[in-house]
Amino acid sequence: MTIKLTLGTDREERKNTPVFSGVLKYAPAALAGVARISMAGNAVHNPGQPLHHARGKSNDHADCVIRHAMDVADILAYIERGFSNPDDTAALLNEVSQLAWRALMWSQELHEKYGGAPLAPGARLPQHEAPEKQKPGVPVWTDDDADRLREALNKTASSQSRFLETVFSNNTFGTAAKCQNCGKAWGLHSADGSHCPNPDYRGVACV
Repeated sequence: MTIKLTLGTDREERKNTPVFSGVLKYAPAALAGVARISMAGNAVHNPGQPLHHARGKSNDHADCVIRHAMDVADILAYIERGFSNPDDTAALLNEVSQLAWRALMWSQELHEKYGGAPLAPGARLPQHEAPEKQKPGVPVWTDDDADRLREALNKTASSQSRFLETVFSNNTFGTAAKCQNCGKAWGLHSADGSHCPNPDYRGVACV
């Protein structure tokens, strides 16, 4: 049996595919982010198993790429408008890493299907997966559930910030909420977009 190599055997073709100098050296931080997504995904989809890409699980790469791109754009806009905190930055990098992971997996599968590439060494087809064990009465945790959970966790920090703004704007606590910096009532945003300089109340404008 002849082993099929990803890079093939043609000497010139191999030299013209500089994976280290043309990929790893170009985007080391991005690829490290992708590696972390692989670890997190394996814990969700293949708990207790060695790291591998279970090809039969969560294959909607195109839709996921677009969803993650939209989330990246939303988080970026939120940060650029001055409402960010360290959690938002972490969520941004996690989202863009998930986007890159999905794009790479989609590209790999297309190279295998149409470019003659062999099955990736770290991939495992559904027929080669060990059957999942399920306890009686325990609902099945689906791939869509896992994707929704990850996306919800990424949005937690920014959602909390928006919630606090809404609470104080609507005077939910039943008292006249005052800014401790200027003594004025809290509002969402002033007409000119200025905000109270008090760093404890970022994202809330004095009106």
